[in-house]
Amino acid sequence: MLRREVPAVLTTVMAIFVFLSAMLFPLEEMKILARTDSLLQFMGNMALFLGGINLFRLHSRNIKKKREYWPFSLWLLAVFVFFTVLGIVKGNNDPLYKGLYDALIVPVNASMHSISAFFLCSAAFKAFRIKNLDSIVLMISAVWVMLASVPIGEIISPNVGIVKDWLLAVPGSAVARAMANGLFLAGFAATLRIFLGLERRHLGQ
Repeated sequence: MLRREVPAVLTTVMAIFVFLSAMLFPLEEMKILARTDSLLQFMGNMALFLGGINLFRLHSRNIKKKREYWPFSLWLLAVFVFFTVLGIVKGNNDPLYKGLYDALIVPVNASMHSISAFFLCSAAFKAFRIKNLDSIVLMISAVWVMLASVPIGEIISPNVGIVKDWLLAVPGSAVARAMANGLFLAGFAATLRIFLGLERRHLGQ
């Protein structure tokens, strides 16, 4: 019972605490939100630490049992341990740490983004199939924005960039705001369910 009751009590207490600190108390004088943010940062760091332990256990098991692609697990753990030790000993401002990061992590991230571009093109091809008026408008807008984002767009006409700016500032901004409002309402509903005890999956129920 304690494994379910204690997390439920902590969730309720923290929800009430954050709500009252944001709505009722003088924030500038008491600085409650700043202290809460520090607590949340500590919890996030602990979650990252536990995630690193879980990652190490999982890939160590892959190496021990020599599962498929286990050399990649070995390489991941080697880089993980090396950067962790180097960051703890030298700090993340050390020239060696920064140099290795720029020489390894940045090119890998660039390669991953380059590979994902092919998947985006495939998804765009499926999404831009002309079936109705909505798909026609979507395809024309997307092609126009992509055309205006490359040098050939300015060569064709200066108005290409003007129309692109309007598409991004007016229809694009409206869609972004609608999505932001939907995400806020969904997050508020999920938080309210947890606060009222209607959502208990995080407690193992």
